[in-house]
Amino acid sequence: MDDAKFTELRRLVGQHAKLVYEAVKSGTVSELPHESQLYAQAMQEHMHLKHIHNALEFADVREGAQYEITVGGETVNPMAHVAANSRKRRQ
Repeated sequence: MDDAKFTELRRLVGQHAKLVYEAVKSGTVSELPHESQLYAQAMQEHMHLKHIHNALEFADVREGAQYEITVGGETVNPMAHVAANSRKRRQ
């Protein structure tokens, strides 16, 4: 997959994250589809982490740019952690 396709995919994922985050903030998670509710629950469990909050608050303005941070010398994507936790809920 080329960079343009990855950028577009990240943009769409960011839009979804922002919509789910807005539902979390407004207390309307129950109106979301089931899988988005699982994602919202994972978000709520990680909101105490500033990088998660920042990634969600600005998900729609990143316009497909990667959101990565450095932790212990390793480059990580905090939203990948949240997504992985929502996947665990489905199993």
